[in-house]
Amino acid sequence: VSTGKVELLYADYEGRTFGGPNDIIFAADGSFWFTDYGKWTPDATRHGGLYHAGIDGKTLRQVAFGTCLNGVGLSPDGKRAYAAATAERWILGFDTDPAAGRQQGEVLANFTGRQHLDSMAIEASGVIAVHVCIIMSARFRLPLEALLAVPAGTALARMAGAVKSASRRGLPA
Repeated sequence: VSTGKVELLYADYEGRTFGGPNDIIFAADGSFWFTDYGKWTPDATRHGGLYHAGIDGKTLRQVAFGTCLNGVGLSPDGKRAYAAATAERWILGFDTDPAAGRQQGEVLANFTGRQHLDSMAIEASGVIAVHVCIIMSARFRLPLEALLAVPAGTALARMAGAVKSASRRGLPA
């Protein structure tokens, strides 16, 4: 980091370029998990997925494929990975054991209505926090924390603060 050198580790999985790598979480062993949101075009959806990269910089495993994932987390014991399926409004759980292969994911929560999931954090207790944007109209998005009292010091409160700070600086939330 101090040198400023940037090195691209992964641009694709088995020749298929990523559509929109989004969120990342590092595991205790130094490996990392990331979501690829995919890409929306006027005439098609390019699917994304969940990936696990080894510490060697060469090993990349596709854990899930076929949905636009945005938000990733690991259970405190590292045995489960979680991802937010944005448009489907699901929180999905995955087995982190490589022997599990490619997975569909277990639906742990299913949100209804006009809302999208965006970003995720896992509390030390294992509680999953996900940022939910409520779609009020084509021009107006209202974060859920604006509607609810968010307990201070929680992952959701930290995420809400980061979103508000980014918005004040003109950065995408």
